[in-house]
Parts: sequence; C-alpha cells; structure tokens
Amino acid sequence: MNNDSNKSVEQCNSIAADRVQGSFDEDLVTCSICHMILWKPVACKTCENSFCSDCINQWQQKQPNKCPFTCHYEERKCIGAILKVLSRLQINCCYMQNGCSVAVPYEGLEKHEQQCDYQFKKCEGCQRELLLKDLAQHQELCDQIDLKCSTCETLFKRKDMKNHKEVQCLKQQLQQQKNQVQELKLEFKQEIQQLKETMEQKLKNQQDTIDQLHVKNEEMQEECLNVIKKQIQLHMMQETFDSIYSNTLKIEEHGLVVVLIDKREHSEVRGRNSYSSGINCIKFQIEKMLNNEWISFGVLSQSTPMASTSFSSPSFYGWGQCTTQTFLNGSNQNGYAGYDGDIKENDLIELIINCETNNIKLINHRSTKRYEIPIDASKCPFPWKLSVNLVNIDDRVRIVR
Repeated sequence: MNNDSNKSVEQCNSIAADRVQGSFDEDLVTCSICHMILWKPVACKTCENSFCSDCINQWQQKQPNKCPFTCHYEERKCIGAILKVLSRLQINCCYMQNGCSVAVPYEGLEKHEQQCDYQFKKCEGCQRELLLKDLAQHQELCDQIDLKCSTCETLFKRKDMKNHKEVQCLKQQLQQQKNQVQELKLEFKQEIQQLKETMEQKLKNQQDTIDQLHVKNEEMQEECLNVIKKQIQLHMMQETFDSIYSNTLKIEEHGLVVVLIDKREHSEVRGRNSYSSGINCIKFQIEKMLNNEWISFGVLSQSTPMASTSFSSPSFYGWGQCTTQTFLNGSNQNGYAGYDGDIKENDLIELIINCETNNIKLINHRSTKRYEIPIDASKCPFPWKLSVNLVNIDDRVRIVR
C-alpha cells in the first residue's frame, strides 16, 4: 500500500501550500517553523511572528521561553489579518490521492478529515486496511471477524460459524449444563445440610422453650397487664352531652344523644366532664349525617365561650368531616398528618383525650384509620371539654358506652 496515501489526521493537518485552491498571500499565512500553512496559529508577543500551535509547543519543550527568532517568547493570539486570510482558504482534502475530491473551508478542514470516507482504516478481523467508505461492507463479510453465539455466548471467527453451530456450540452448551448441574448439586447439598442443622437445633430447643413458656405464661400476662395499667391508664369515660349553644340542638336519652332539630346552621354541644389528667376514651356513633356533609369532634378549653362555629374557637383542636379539615387552635390545617375526611353516617368513632402527653387521637372503626393532633396547652389551657358541632337538620350523634 502507498504510504503517502495512508495518512493520519495529524499528518493531514500539516497543510502544504499546493493543497490550497486559488491565489493567496502565502508568506502571510506560513508557519515560521514548519513552513507549511499555519494550523491553529499563535504568535510571539515580542516579535509578532506566527507559528502553528503544535510547532511552537514542540520548540518550547526544547528551548523554553525562547522564540525561534531569538527573542523572549510569550504567546498571544494571532493577528486578525492572518486569521481573516486563513478563514477564506479553500483546501483540498489530504485524502485527495485516495479519491476524495472535496475542497473544504479552513475552519471545517479538521472535522471533514476526521470523518472523510477516503481515509484508510483497519478491519477489526483481518487487519486489512481499507477506505472508510468500504469498511462496513467488508466487515459484514470478513471471515476473520469475531462473532458471539447468541445461544452459548462463545466468541468465534465468522469462518468457523458452521463448525461452531454444528459441534462447538453443542459441546459448549453441554458443558454449561454440566456445570450448572454441579452447581445445583452443591447448592442443594449445602441447603440440605443447613436445613438439617436448623431442624436439629429447633428440636433440641423446642421442649425447653415450651416448658419455659408454660412456666412464664401467667407471670408474663400479669406483668404485661400491670405495665399497661401503669403506662396507659386508659379511662372509658361515662361522658354525656350537657350544654348546647342554641335551641336548634336537643339532648336526648339522658345525655347520650344529641340531634339538630330546628334549622340548618352550625351549633355546638359540649360534654359534661372536664379533662385534666389521664388518658380518656369516648366512643360516638354517627346515627344520622345528611349527605355525609358535616360533623366535627374535638376538645377546647373549658374557659372558651360556646359558639356556633366552635371549631374556629382559638382553643379548639379536632377534626371536621367537610373535606380534610383539621383544626389546631381554631385554625384549619387541611390534611394535617394525612387526615382525609373519611367519616360517614353509621361510623363508630373513638376519641382518645390524652392529658399526659397533650394530644388527642381519632380512630374510625370502619376504616381502621387513626389520626393524632398535638395540643399546645398554652393555647388550650386545662381543663378541657368535649366539643361536637352539627349543621344539618336531623343530624344525630350517640355516645356509646
């Protein structure tokens, strides 16, 4: 192969003057070192002579800070007049001898020659050098190209494809299967041994464990009950409805039921008990709630005056059924702690008033959903009162004992 034709990109970027089409000021754009057309030019700040950047870099490695014209070298950008002349040059591709007939503007030369179809590249298989434009087609047929079997994943030459499929692939698959069988046998043996040891240990300890459980069962039950009593101190309160905001509400069945009887408007009913200590539980049955529209449960400070919209009282903490309303010191915090407003007619609601940790919990027995609100005792001073708010005629709530 002709070595002159097999040029690298670096060799191509050394531009001889005879590659330039048309007339130009050759002296102005010639490198003072390689005497070729300037490539990526820079200039000496002292003498203003111009050089290819690669040329002057190589010079500086041998003679640092010294210009080829004997002055002190300090690099600067090439003057605009030189750059302007260079930008106008039309340059024949360095692979012209291989068949490329393209003349490229100076600024696009490097990109073109990196991608030129007329440069030589080696085949990945046979290592033969071919024009880039012919390489892909050649490699599709070259019998030295490595292929990967999709069945056994073995690499083989294209020329050996038939032999591989008919013999080698089957051997490879057989060997792989043998290896897999051996691995499975070993894994199975290890699992059996591990299972055996585990079962022996379980059988050894089982009787002791059973005996210990029998002995400790009653003792542990008693201990757990004592711990629960001390830590929780949960009181199922004998609460009753006691006072109402307006005559639109009526208390029935000795204080266990409240019903809105007159007209559609918000109205508050409070419980009889005051809460200052312990953990207290009250259960409600929502016997009637028109269109599942509105009801609120919560607590507020005993000193807070009764109000139509009790849920907006400054000391009120609780939940409303309308959308996802959650009230903290009378301010609506929609969706607080994930509350989704899922309260419906016939739901059994449990309100836990915890005076020890200053919070209230709402538990819906139908949905099993639980919610909790912390109470700021400075905004809701003890003692606390139960506060329920209804809005629609015939809405009815019962305290369940």
